[in-house]
Amino acid sequence: VYQFRHLRKIAENTGLEPDGFLRQIESPSIKSQLKKNTEELIERGGFGTPTMFVNGNDMYFGNDRIPLIRELIE
Repeated sequence: VYQFRHLRKIAENTGLEPDGFLRQIESPSIKSQLKKNTEELIERGGFGTPTMFVNGNDMYFGNDRIPLIRELIE
């Protein structure tokens, strides 16, 4: 998802202030952090989003893994 109209709607639906949200995702510091996160994910063998790590190195990929992750961390 990277069309601003879709991102604006997502922000509105989740209770975020849309203009501030859109400004933040365009900021150099946010873009830099995203690049670092992406590089780390690739180094750790990940390949897409969402990818989540539990207990340091246990990697889980996909929204369908969220219930499993929830169980692991509770």
